[in-house]
Amino acid sequence: MNLDDVSVGTVYSPYNLSDFQKCPRLYDYKKRWDVKGKELNTAILIGAAVAAGLEAHYQGQGRDPKQVAADYVDASYKVGSDRSLEGVQALTRKGVRYGMATNLGLPKIEAVEKFFGRIRPDLVGRDPAGKLMVVDHKVKVNLDDRYKEKELGAYDTSNQMFHYAWAVGQDFGEKVEQVAIHLIVLGPRAYTEMHLIQIDQRHLATWLESAALDWDDMHANERRQRFESCMGKYGPCEFHAACHSYYGDESKFSALYIRRR
Repeated sequence: MNLDDVSVGTVYSPYNLSDFQKCPRLYDYKKRWDVKGKELNTAILIGAAVAAGLEAHYQGQGRDPKQVAADYVDASYKVGSDRSLEGVQALTRKGVRYGMATNLGLPKIEAVEKFFGRIRPDLVGRDPAGKLMVVDHKVKVNLDDRYKEKELGAYDTSNQMFHYAWAVGQDFGEKVEQVAIHLIVLGPRAYTEMHLIQIDQRHLATWLESAALDWDDMHANERRQRFESCMGKYGPCEFHAACHSYYGDESKFSALYIRRR
């Protein structure tokens, strides 16, 4: 099978696709509801702020990457989060510093934070052989060395990486045979690492065929429930009560959930 043989209708983001594949009911609820009193986790903010700083660095338009990242934190930080503003700023500066020092192995940068349909990869560049490569920054505030390989291995089959390869390749009219994770670890040992994912084009077509079928179901508002996904290794799904206590009766959701605006 080739990529051009796959019939593609409406396309959704890789994050939405992953939620749907886990459980269509979860995907539906996350679009419309949020959990009350959810802890404000700053790890996501730190990752986004570091990415903003690295965007300024690779765009090379004279903006100070560390200041761009600091401004992002100032604009997005919420009182009551799990880290202080000062702590978030310090970790963000550290991430930008280490990220800028990484040799990505890309003599030429083609795009920085550019939208390709539903996706927006951090970088698209060319390797020394002139071939396209997509790079995605992943910031880990804390990653024990024992779990690094498992963490990186999860990206090898992720919807996000395959979607990047497909969409960028379609836009440039060239094959994308490598996607790279630019891993930035802030503790307990600070370091960066490039993790290369080889993309076989037939394998990419197989991914696209399956994704396109799920996208069709998403477009049709499929809401079936997958009971096996209700409990994970870290505990119950955030909408466990919605399905197993309220049995999907949204008139009762306001006790534990708040409707998204």
